[in-house]
Amino acid sequence: MGRDVWIESEPCPCGEGAITRMVEENDWMKREYYPKVIECPKCKEEYEWKSTKQIDRKTGQTYTKLVLKSTKSSEE
Repeated sequence: MGRDVWIESEPCPCGEGAITRMVEENDWMKREYYPKVIECPKCKEEYEWKSTKQIDRKTGQTYTKLVLKSTKSSEE
C-alpha cells in the first residue's frame, strides 16, 4: 500500500509569504489533511487560527479561519 504526500500552499495575507499544509493520500483516495501553518514571519506575528463551529461534511473536521490577533494594551 502506497501513500502520496504533498504540500498545499496559498499566499499569506500580506502576500510576501505562504500558508502551507501537508496532505497524505492512500491507495483508496482517502486524504488526511494536517493543520495549516503560517510560514510568513510577519503574518505569524499578526494572525492566528480560530476554530469555527462549521464542520466539513467530507472530512468531519471543523473549519479554521485566519484572524488578526487581538491587541491587548495594558495601561498602568
